[in-house]
Amino acid sequence: MYDLACTQCAFQKCDQLQAIDETQRPCPKCGQPVIRAWLTKVPYVVGDEIDVVIENGLCWPDDTPRRFRSRQELARAAKEAGLTNRVEHIGRQGRDTSEHTTRWVAIPRMDEEARVREWHEHEVKTFGVDRTVR
Repeated sequence: MYDLACTQCAFQKCDQLQAIDETQRPCPKCGQPVIRAWLTKVPYVVGDEIDVVIENGLCWPDDTPRRFRSRQELARAAKEAGLTNRVEHIGRQGRDTSEHTTRWVAIPRMDEEARVREWHEHEVKTFGVDRTVR
C-alpha cells in the first residue's frame, strides 16, 4: 500500500495497492509525475486488541486451541504457564540475512490460474473438500 502525491499540483491519493516495481502513472489532473509519499500518520499507540488462536503451548487444559483477543490476556496466560513469548532473528555471521527467512517483497508473482489451483489443492489437503466447479 502506497500513498501517492503529484510533484506539481495538490493531487493526493492514499492507500493504493501497487507492486513494488510498478511504474508510476502521471497525475490524472496535470499530467506531471506522481511519487510515492508518506501522507498518512502512524498511530502513536499500538492497541491491545488482537485476534489470535494458539494451537500449541497455550492451549486449554484439554489441548483444544485457545483464542486470545488482547495482548495483555496472552501475556498473562503465558506468564501463568511459565512461558516466554519470544521471536528472535539470527542472521548469518557478518550479515543480517538468514536462509530461514524470505523478503516478502521478493515473493514471485503467480498467474491467476496457478493461484486458484494452489488454493484448491490447499483446501483438499487441509479440509478434505474439493470445491472445484466442473
